[in-house]
Amino acid sequence: MSQQPNEMGITLDLWVAARRLLATREALIFVGYSLPATDVYTQALLRIDVSELDLLLIVNPDPLARGRIKRVLHSALRPSARIAELEYIHEFGPLLPSPEES
Repeated sequence: MSQQPNEMGITLDLWVAARRLLATREALIFVGYSLPATDVYTQALLRIDVSELDLLLIVNPDPLARGRIKRVLHSALRPSARIAELEYIHEFGPLLPSPEES
């Protein structure tokens, strides 16, 4: 029997899988996502399951969007978690390890 989607069209299985993945990640990277104030489901999911992150990286040219993500998630992160902000994706490349370092 398949599950019925909620009002946003997302099944419970998808939410459970997302929570499981988020709870076991060391880093979370937002690229271009603004986490709108109306997206209360995603805000709740993220606040519950980001407590083990070491790094939150936000890539967005809009400083208000970057600030919103930081405000929503800051209190859920462990004190030692790093938060980094970039305006553009091309700034992300130099932060990645080179193939020789992998």
